[in-house]
Amino acid sequence: MVSRRSFLGTLFAACVAAPLAGVAATSEAHAQRGPEPWRDPRRPPPPPHHPRRPPPPPPRHERRPPPRRGYRWSPGVWEWNPRRRSYVWRSGRWVSHHPGRR
Repeated sequence: MVSRRSFLGTLFAACVAAPLAGVAATSEAHAQRGPEPWRDPRRPPPPPHHPRRPPPPPPRHERRPPPRRGYRWSPGVWEWNPRRRSYVWRSGRWVSHHPGRR
């Protein structure tokens, strides 16, 4: 028969060890995934690449306009349009540049 004292001691040890095991599992999962400081933790991760979606066409070479003070050039990209089920070219544009921001 188990004494009351040994039962309470085992119960106490289990209560202390359970949260620590959860912390270790969480840090292991975080270590496997890798830190992603640019991703907002409240947003869901992007969907995986759809196997039936073709790869995007090669980038277009567009003429870069003259530089503008306080802005940086963001080149154009191919963007998937689910309604059209094809890629759509989004032209490059000037984006306001903030020092210290990437």
